Order: sequence, then C-alpha cells, then structure tokens
Amino acid sequence: MGCSMDFNTHPSETPLVAVIMPVFNGEKFLSEALQSVFAQTYKHWHLFVINDNSSDNTKNILDNFCLDLQNITIIENRKNLGIAMSRNEAIIRANSDWIAFLDADDVWHPQKLMEQLDLAANTGASVVFSPYYIINDNGIVTGHVSTKKVISVQDMSHYNPIGNLTGMYNAKRLGKVLQSNIKHEDYLMWMQIVSKAGKAYSTSKPLAFYRKTSNGVSAQKAKTIRWQWSIYREVFGYGTLKSMWSLSLYALHNLTKIKSVNKPVHYSYFINQVGFPK
Repeated sequence: MGCSMDFNTHPSETPLVAVIMPVFNGEKFLSEALQSVFAQTYKHWHLFVINDNSSDNTKNILDNFCLDLQNITIIENRKNLGIAMSRNEAIIRANSDWIAFLDADDVWHPQKLMEQLDLAANTGASVVFSPYYIINDNGIVTGHVSTKKVISVQDMSHYNPIGNLTGMYNAKRLGKVLQSNIKHEDYLMWMQIVSKAGKAYSTSKPLAFYRKTSNGVSAQKAKTIRWQWSIYREVFGYGTLKSMWSLSLYALHNLTKIKSVNKPVHYSYFINQVGFPK
C-alpha cells in the first residue's frame, strides 16, 4: 500500500491536529488505519503511533510504512502499558491545536478532519464528533450509529454518544485531558472534556468506520455493564439509585444504538456517499 502524500505548506493559522493511534499486535488492520489517515483531504496533521510492545509484525509494518515522513512519530513502549497509558504517552508529547483518536483496527472517512474542523469553525465548538458505521473483520458494513446534533454534559452522564474514533477536541482551548487507567477510559475522558466545553457538536455525515470483531471488547456486554457501574459509583460518586437509573439508560442506549443496513457491502462503497446506507 503506497504512501504518496501532498505536503503543502500550511499557514500558521491552520489548526494542527494530533492523531493518536495506539497499537498492540495490530498487524491485521494497521495498514488500513494508517492509510485512512494519509488519505485525509485535510493535510495539517501529525500522527502519533504508539506500539505497545507488540509481539507480532506490527513493528515491521511501522518500520516499512512511511517511516521517513516527518509528520509521523512512532513511540515504542518497552513494556505493555495498555491502551489508556499508551494514548497518554502521545497526548503528553502532542503540541497541536486539536487532538483526535483512531485505533489501529478502525478507519476514517477521507473528509473526517476537514468536515469536523469546518463544523468547529462554523459553530465555535471545542468538541466535535460524528455518526459512524460498524464494520466486521472483512470491512463489510453491518450497521451504523446515529447521533444527536448537539450533546450536553447531562447526555454524557447517561451514555457515551461520542465514538472515540470520531471525537476531536480543541486542546489549546480546553487543555489536554489524559485518560485514566481504567476500563471505559474513553467514556470518562469524553465526559471530562464535554464538562469543560459545555457542549459537543456532531456532523450530520458519518465519518468513521468502527470495526466490531467477534472477540472485541464491545462483545463483552456483561463486562461493559460492570465497568460502567464502577464509573458511576467510584468515579462520579453517584448513589445507588442514581447509578441504577443511569445504568438503565446506558444499557438501553447500547441495545438500540446500532441500526442495521440492508446492503452489506465493503466500507469503501460508502467513502463517497452522504448519509447512512440503506
């Protein structure tokens, strides 16, 4: 897979986006994820790839995949730190206006950064996100997740409307937010970020493809419920009744958020489409 890119000179007022990509034994899908960053129509970004002490072919892929490009930083963890601490390694190093996230098995739409930055410019938003597609191991679109146009802290207290691969926040305005070394680390981070910003704004167009594998964390429904309960009780300090109410809303949202599609085709089919597949 090639790495040809147009390195235009960007004016100083053009926002720089740090893209945070942790990877652990991600040889199967890593190249797809990298290519989707390279394919962005908005070019003023810096990619941080954190190799979390992988034992597969991840390091060789990174060594051979555009290592000469100046807007990519490869961080090699000497021991496995986990996804939250790996992301933090890059967040700390980032010197950017915006921070965005993409895991090594997911994919971005080529317009992802451009459309979200346009939305931020038009609304004054400090936090932006998008609807997204669900894909399987083979890249086939199996569903989609819609979003509200504007979400509040109250929305965030009941569920996480922000798919981590779609979210982006203005670090210059809000400050950097590190992830806690707990389960559902992305939910807690986005809760903290939206609490600072007050609101988050979504594009109408789905701009990312979340890969849901059969052995992924998202398939461990019982565990995710326990993790969410722990956040309500131990982090937010909710009482039992409030925790039960919030958890019921969280579970209901998770059960209903993914809408099926009638046309199970490869995600590349939807790259140039507007709106959700039928």
